[in-house]
Amino acid sequence: MLFLKELFTIGNVPEDDETQNNLNYVKRIQVATCALFLEIARADNNIGSDEREKIVSIMRSTFKIEPEYVQELMLLTENSIKKSSSIYEYTELVKKSFTRKEKAEIIENLWRLVFVDEIMDKYEEHLLKSIGRNLGLDYREILNAKIMILEEQKTRRETK
Repeated sequence: MLFLKELFTIGNVPEDDETQNNLNYVKRIQVATCALFLEIARADNNIGSDEREKIVSIMRSTFKIEPEYVQELMLLTENSIKKSSSIYEYTELVKKSFTRKEKAEIIENLWRLVFVDEIMDKYEEHLLKSIGRNLGLDYREILNAKIMILEEQKTRRETK
């Protein structure tokens, strides 16, 4: 975890080192994205192992990173969340950093995470809709993503 901590210490990033600044920015985006998933997972006051596994899977596919790194990233993110005043600081960074299509994919993955236990808690749904609006997506896009994921799950159950 020392590597990630060093990346997030502003004083360790030389102003004139563009590569280091870009790396630091990427890590901040990863933490912000991971924070959205962790916040959704704990919205019902219970983060199960299946939810943690889903977050690892989503983070790996989104950022093309190794599972060990995702575990480290999740620990760092959990610490960041404890110090955070609101989810807005994370959604704002994601909003500025991702295209509309990428933000829609994040919402789709958040719905996948919500339904990993096949139960949608009202707090999960409310938080997910708030995240979507904070990312600049409209209600229709958020709802269409939900419907798509529900259909995806239905198809998966039928093929089992």
